[in-house]
Amino acid sequence: METGIIALIPFLVLLGAVFNGTIALFHAHDDETPNCKVTWIGCFAPILSFLCSCWSFCQVKGGTILTCYLYNWFTAGDADSVLSIDVALRVDELTSVMLLVVTGIGSLIHIYSMGYMHGDKGYARFYSYLNLFMFFMLMLVMGDSLVVLFFGWEGVGLASYLLISFWWEDGYKADCGKKAFIVNRIGDLGFLLGMFTLFSVFGTLNVHGVKKDSASLYESVTTQVDKIENNEVFRPNADPEIVSHGVFKGWNYSNVFTLAALLLFLGACGKSAQIPLFVWLPDAMAGPTPVSALIHAATMVTAGVYMVARMGFLYSHSTAAMAVVACVGALTALVAASMGLVQNDIKKVLAYSTVSQLGFMFIALGVGAYSTAIFHVFTHAFFKACLFLGAGSVIHGMHHEQDIRKMGGLKEFMPHTYWTFLLSSIAIAGIFPFAGFYSKDHIMLMAFSSDTLGHFGKFLWGVAFIAAGMTAFYMFRLVFLTFHGECRAERKVQHHIHESPFSMVSVLWLLAIGAVFAGLLGRHHGSPFGAFVDQAVHGHEAHPSGTVSLLMAVASVLWALAWILVAKHFYLDNPEKPKEVAEEYGQAYELLHQNYYVDTLYEGGIVQPIWAASKSFLFKVVDVKVIDGVVNAASVFVRLLGEFLRIFQTGAVRTYVAFLLFGAIVFMWLMVS
Repeated sequence: METGIIALIPFLVLLGAVFNGTIALFHAHDDETPNCKVTWIGCFAPILSFLCSCWSFCQVKGGTILTCYLYNWFTAGDADSVLSIDVALRVDELTSVMLLVVTGIGSLIHIYSMGYMHGDKGYARFYSYLNLFMFFMLMLVMGDSLVVLFFGWEGVGLASYLLISFWWEDGYKADCGKKAFIVNRIGDLGFLLGMFTLFSVFGTLNVHGVKKDSASLYESVTTQVDKIENNEVFRPNADPEIVSHGVFKGWNYSNVFTLAALLLFLGACGKSAQIPLFVWLPDAMAGPTPVSALIHAATMVTAGVYMVARMGFLYSHSTAAMAVVACVGALTALVAASMGLVQNDIKKVLAYSTVSQLGFMFIALGVGAYSTAIFHVFTHAFFKACLFLGAGSVIHGMHHEQDIRKMGGLKEFMPHTYWTFLLSSIAIAGIFPFAGFYSKDHIMLMAFSSDTLGHFGKFLWGVAFIAAGMTAFYMFRLVFLTFHGECRAERKVQHHIHESPFSMVSVLWLLAIGAVFAGLLGRHHGSPFGAFVDQAVHGHEAHPSGTVSLLMAVASVLWALAWILVAKHFYLDNPEKPKEVAEEYGQAYELLHQNYYVDTLYEGGIVQPIWAASKSFLFKVVDVKVIDGVVNAASVFVRLLGEFLRIFQTGAVRTYVAFLLFGAIVFMWLMVS
């Protein structure tokens, strides 16, 4: 019964996707889509999955690890190397937390979509895609092997493409979906190579099998290296088992761990939008706002964070890999925050905010604070979902206007949206005692006190500290420009500005409550949340003194408040000041506004050369002359062969008998000789 319940978690939403997909298919060309049935099926499936996730959390909290074997997917290889992949689900402490986040936040987004997508001709298709997205994400976090995890990994990439380009009639939106899909494929190649590396070394892709074997191998190799360094044994006498794994190549026993960890991290950079593969995430805003909330808050972008935490035992064997993870995370947090300072699209500000917050999570992963990273995933899910859905409420009330320069004064028209947006902005800015304070502050504290990276950890803290200040600035820039001051919307729009319906507002308040109070679960070192997740990830967090913790917390809050006051000075007290600054520092402003020209670089350095080579060589030479030439030559050969055989098709029976006798004579001669 227990295994059956955890199997229901992903397959309930899969059934919802199939049912709504069938409805969308049969009503694709009419205006009589049964929206009531679509809503009930689309919302009820994830809610049931959430209830099953709550049950599984209670079981795991009681000390039980839940597993469910479904079937053997395939078996390949020979006697020396057999790859057998079972489709099996496993729920431990880490998985149970992710299940609550994915199904809980996902269910609220489904409910919110009732009001936001009401009247859209693709209503049933939209809910089908949402359910499908959740199914793949649940398979990703529940998979007992890297292959099942990768199945969900690729699935969320497919579902995100369908959702981002949902309004595919608009060419720009379709291109944004393709961009997300293609950029993620680059990271996925790294993930595949990482899986191949692990299988070549350990002979299994079961996560817990790799964990057990890697610990054993690491201990054996470390012992062997110590003996070599102490001249107790010569390298030719080293353990053949260790030598056969190739870990002594270059006399660096951590090569295999570093290589596999970095290849897997490349996959995480794609899914979780880290430098250099972050360019797809801002363009993912082309999809409907509930899609932005689902992708950015609780599901797809946190997949990379989850994977690194799940494989934390591998990263713990390689200080170099952990340093790369932390460094990339810090750079991403800073660069994305700086780009968020100048964005004018309400959703793109939040998009760059997401990229920056993901950078914070990878800083935590890089210093070994795995449970802290997951805690930030947990708190971030509440306030970022609330912010995106709040932005959707603004767009809904402003008749699809997204430029914050054309807003202002919406506090009076949309009070519920304003207060929930404000509470979530305070949370993400890291103000005590809101949720973001506890998780973000703990990340910076772990970086500052890192035993693994030493003084480099203090440098990471400095980068994160600057990025945190920028976060407070651009979030309150967004609040002030959107909700305060005079309304800058066109008159015809002003007359129609309205608060969103109850189905949307109620979800905003539930998420805002989480943004305020969720941090209390991890308010101190050794908190219930951290102690619970640490049972699965076995991180090695630093243990700073109480004085250091207090000083870091006070400095973090004062720093955020200072940047909020700067934003108030610019956008409330002196609204003309930003224009003057933009004119004075035009080049720097343009650099940030153009995203450091990264997209331009990719377009000119990669996309256009490939496009030109495809047209001039791959099409005109390879396709037309080689591939088409072979096909055309085959047809010419068949035609000529037919012309030759027609010579023998005379229609005269005597000729056919003669050929028959001739063939019989030749056959008998061959038999005799």
